[in-house]
This record gives sequence, structure tokens and C-alpha cells, in this order.
Amino acid sequence: MIEAVLWLVINLYHEARGEPVEAQIAVVQVCLRRAKWKPENVPSVVQRPYQFSWTADRLKLTEARRLVRETRVPGRMKKFVRDVYRAMAVPFYKRPVWTHYQVPGASK
Repeated sequence: MIEAVLWLVINLYHEARGEPVEAQIAVVQVCLRRAKWKPENVPSVVQRPYQFSWTADRLKLTEARRLVRETRVPGRMKKFVRDVYRAMAVPFYKRPVWTHYQVPGASK
């Protein structure tokens, strides 16, 4: 089950990052429908050639397989989650506008 969720997340990241929530939901639904709603089928559906654009890039697919393989080792799940969080959060970070107007030392 965890492996299926990981493949869904990886596919969602590559296929629909930056898209509206509706588009992201559609990507997950496509995966689950192709897998006939069985978690054990999700990895093979995502990795099937030419089903999703990012899987044509062998380097990305190899990296995704490595990440999933590493999460099977106890103790590495925490590191995996942290790395995924950083990879997804950092590109979208934007400094809030109001920070430009702060007066240094005003909060003391």
C-alpha cells in the first residue's frame, strides 16, 4: 500500500506539479482507474512505457525507482519524506511582500 502511494506521489509530482488541484486529482484518478483501483497495480501502471510523459526520461524513472526502493529499508522513510517535502516546497517558496516593509529592530 505504501509503495502504491509513493508511486502516486511521484507521478503526481512529475505530471501535475504547478497545476490546479482539479488537474492533480485527475492525474491520480487516471492512475487508479488504470490500476482498476487496486494498490498493487499502481507501480506497474505508472512505470508502463509511454503512459506518462516523465517516464520516457529514463533518468527520472531510475531515480523514482531508487527512491521507492530506499523507502523499503527501515529508518529511511523519514529521510525520504523530508527530501520530498523539501523538493516540493522550496521551488514554490516566495518571500511574503510584507517582509520588505519591516523595520529592523521594531519587534524588540
